[in-house]
Amino acid sequence: MFQLKPLFFVIMIMGTLISISSTSWFSIWMGLEINMIAFISILFKNSKSSAEIIMKLFLIQAIASLSILFFSIFSSLFNLTISNIMMNKYYMIMFPLLLKMASAPLHFWMPALADGLSWFYLFILISWQKMAPLFLMFNFMFMDLFFIVIMLNLIIGSVMGINQTSMKKIMIFSSINHMGWMLSSILISEIMFIYYFIIYMISIIPIILMFYKSNITSLNNLLFNKSKSIMFMLMFSFNILSMAGLPPFIGFIMKIIIFNQLKMTMLISIIMILTSLISLFFYTRLIYTSSSIMISMSKIKYTSKEMYNGIVFSILPSILIPMIII
Repeated sequence: MFQLKPLFFVIMIMGTLISISSTSWFSIWMGLEINMIAFISILFKNSKSSAEIIMKLFLIQAIASLSILFFSIFSSLFNLTISNIMMNKYYMIMFPLLLKMASAPLHFWMPALADGLSWFYLFILISWQKMAPLFLMFNFMFMDLFFIVIMLNLIIGSVMGINQTSMKKIMIFSSINHMGWMLSSILISEIMFIYYFIIYMISIIPIILMFYKSNITSLNNLLFNKSKSIMFMLMFSFNILSMAGLPPFIGFIMKIIIFNQLKMTMLISIIMILTSLISLFFYTRLIYTSSSIMISMSKIKYTSKEMYNGIVFSILPSILIPMIII
């Protein structure tokens, strides 16, 4: 029997590419709609996704899409092209894009859906589904509201992640915090944004794979996970520290490049530093939780081959591969 799910994935990717490459708002809206319908169809084909989760996601995306459609009609009536958005400062199109990618302050819907999605679909939601709206944010980079959005993402993403016990919500607020840095990289260049986005993807893929394979959904699961090993802890710690932006990992290198190249005000610079320290707190809490039963595991003997593989597969995704890309 012909499987429709791979076809929907291809359509989802095509929708994103259409939105990124289009020059008219109507074509952008069509690409976003194709992407949304394909993703919801994939969720619908998955028997584990509840109808309530799919309906909530559809309603949120439909509201944002209708707003973009209204603006595309408005722009065609007044001959408003994508190139003069910055001159006219049409904020109305910026808010639907923020809603689509769950950017602060319109992020409320994504944490509510987190626990109802599998790790695989959550990964798509916090990575690929943000790509088209983020590329479209290049049209608003000189607006005053753009800097406010950057600060809100940095603050909300770091502060709201502290008291979370759900691993999926922690990953969502982590993505919101990283979105602040992605939006900051947009102010530098498109290449810098692409680098940061790729490195962000490389960092979260092994983490989500480990959570998926070990069936970890909360801090308690991470604490009492029976499948933990030396290799698991090494891979988990290296990738978490890279996401946290701790030197000498590539996450720190990207953040320091963005921080040095941006000619920002003192307020935004202070917020960048403070929010990085706050997010580092809940990242290190994850590492502490994952290694807290190390004493009870010390009786287990590990071969040198297992420890070697753990070190290799921990360093490659968090340090060497991103450096090759840069």
